[in-house]
Amino acid sequence: MKVKFCALLFLFVPWFSFAQSRINKEKKHKSKKEETFTRNGYRFRIFPVSGSDKIQVGDLVYFEMQVMHEDSVIEDSRRHIMRPEVIIPESEEESSKSPVIDGLLEMQPGDSIIVFEKLDTISELPPEMMGWKEINYRIKVNEVVKKELLDRVRCRKAAIEDTIKKDLEVFKNQNFSKIIQTQSGLMILMHREAEGDRLQPGEVAKIQFYAVQTKDGKYFDSTFDSGVPFKFVVGSERIIEGLGEAVTLLRRGEAATVFIPSKLAYGSSGLFEKIDPNTDLTFYIEVLNN
Repeated sequence: MKVKFCALLFLFVPWFSFAQSRINKEKKHKSKKEETFTRNGYRFRIFPVSGSDKIQVGDLVYFEMQVMHEDSVIEDSRRHIMRPEVIIPESEEESSKSPVIDGLLEMQPGDSIIVFEKLDTISELPPEMMGWKEINYRIKVNEVVKKELLDRVRCRKAAIEDTIKKDLEVFKNQNFSKIIQTQSGLMILMHREAEGDRLQPGEVAKIQFYAVQTKDGKYFDSTFDSGVPFKFVVGSERIIEGLGEAVTLLRRGEAATVFIPSKLAYGSSGLFEKIDPNTDLTFYIEVLNN
């Protein structure tokens, strides 16, 4: 009996191993991500994880990206504090020139993708890239702000203009019911208070703003044209001193009009042809929650 059982076992084990091997191969084949092509012909491999809507033209996309040649990393957005962002352009011609844009249009929030770009059609390559056949972009979508939400911000531009005009009249007449004044000379007129945290040095701030010259109300700059928030690292020298100070005094979710003396703006140098020397500025600011 033992002999027969051993013989049967001897016959069964190879069959079982073969069957298990075949099953594993089938599983591996099924789990392998299929490669296909974007609408403009870039080969890609996608790793979907979400079930939300695909990214569309006009959406604002925040993402992480590595640019690689074979197994070597050329650039990695994670090395920088500021993550990449882009509004998907409406122009088909503009989209076709960018494998990144083309790849994003295949994705949903949370998805990852690898997009391959052949280099044989690019005429002017840097010397260190000569002889390379292909590079790839490894992208992960962190957040998508839909076009409809950006449009809502744009639609508020006229209302914000009216607010800042009224605030300038109040400032000129010094008819304040309540105002915050700092030792540096900054003056803050609150419009909306909130209980969010204050931003700390090194954190990334996201704000919507509308800026004019204090003396005549002449337009200077605004995020309400595009709807895209302005981002900067708190404590960095990327922005004027007065704006940086104001943001640290406001909490997430708050809105205020800030009157900035020229010494905390562009000072005696001005800004090219946009801001004359010794010009005071007025900013309407909304500090976003994320």
